[in-house]
Amino acid sequence: MKRGRIPEALFCNLMSFKAWCQAMKDVGLLYHFDDDPYDVISSGKRMFTDEEVVYLYDVAVPLIFQVSMDYGFDPFEIVLEIMPPTTLEQLRDKYHERIMKLLDIQVECIRYAGFTCDNPEPVHGDEYRWEYVVNLEALGSHKNVIVTFSILECRVDGSKNGVTFFLDVIDSDSTIIGGMCPMNYTSEVCIPLNDAKGIEERFALFEAAEDDWIAQLIHHHVDLEKMYMHGSAGRWSRE
Repeated sequence: MKRGRIPEALFCNLMSFKAWCQAMKDVGLLYHFDDDPYDVISSGKRMFTDEEVVYLYDVAVPLIFQVSMDYGFDPFEIVLEIMPPTTLEQLRDKYHERIMKLLDIQVECIRYAGFTCDNPEPVHGDEYRWEYVVNLEALGSHKNVIVTFSILECRVDGSKNGVTFFLDVIDSDSTIIGGMCPMNYTSEVCIPLNDAKGIEERFALFEAAEDDWIAQLIHHHVDLEKMYMHGSAGRWSRE
């Protein structure tokens, strides 16, 4: 079968699949395999010829998913490994599962500490934020605590081609309780979007933090509120 510019799909395991993906990248044809190759656009035109689309449909793509099932890997993750994210959308897709796992661990610790807490989920209408809410009604407060993880676009050398991660902890009156933004207020807070290693190292700092640090932060916030606001109407009513 004719395959045009596409390297011959002869891979049979993870190592050979990675080699084939690298070969696809070398000829400028690596793409996300969940996309329909007929619809993939590059530089304003279709990336693949009709001949190449047929080869991908009939040979390469079925083999990709067969080998990935046999060896238990995600082809999408392999593509991201070889072709680092160059847009916020790709960065979001790469880190979404790890962000959710990070927030799930925080929520588990917060519940273990005795607080009622929603499950984390992406913020409706905002593609780059994830959020959960901690309810303090059982402690006599009308406030909640809102924890938000964000992927923020920022400027590197004057242009919008950078990114940073930010975890924000506020109450429902928008009072800042705490947060985490490594290198904040320095020139290094913003990482170039094409610096996959730098982005990974920055995100790893969030994963390396103590699992219960937000639970501890909320406990401290509650203690301070009780100390300074006890007896105020509508605020705290319990010792």
